Amino acid sequence: MARNFHRVWCTGVDVAEHAVHLSRKEYDLPNLSFVHGTAESLMVLDNSIDVVLAVESSHALGNVKKFLSEVLRVLKPGGHLLLTDLRDSLEEMESFREELMASGLLMINHEDITVNVLSAIESDDAAKRKTIESLVPKSYQKVFFEVAAVVGSRVHQSLRDGSGVYHRYVLQKPEARL
Repeated sequence: MARNFHRVWCTGVDVAEHAVHLSRKEYDLPNLSFVHGTAESLMVLDNSIDVVLAVESSHALGNVKKFLSEVLRVLKPGGHLLLTDLRDSLEEMESFREELMASGLLMINHEDITVNVLSAIESDDAAKRKTIESLVPKSYQKVFFEVAAVVGSRVHQSLRDGSGVYHRYVLQKPEARL
């Protein structure tokens, strides 16, 4: 986003300090910053953010309700949470959707994109494998294949057999009332 939208300021948050340092080194753009922190405790002023983007991260949070509370706090009135993530079952996704609905954010759009994600995994498979095989020592490749969700990985298999689901959400903080 920072590379394509020069008038936009982007801040990435990661719990892993090493990932923050690596990102700063790899992506040195004037409108992009990276900070060490957690999604459940954002070091951001109230009502100061236009868009929060959360991609494949909410399933790994310790406290989803706290994350959603933080999103509600930092978003400007009318601001958006754009979120995509996977769950191990339709029941887990429904429970997550209920948490989203109870968060104080308005559900603008929700879509099951499992088929789209499966298609992307399968079409990107050869390129992902080639990159991993060329950059990662053989002893670590199996782990990287799982993390990259290549064909045959646990994520791919769960989406393929229907036990896993992948959804996209657009939520909005209500406009301030006068």
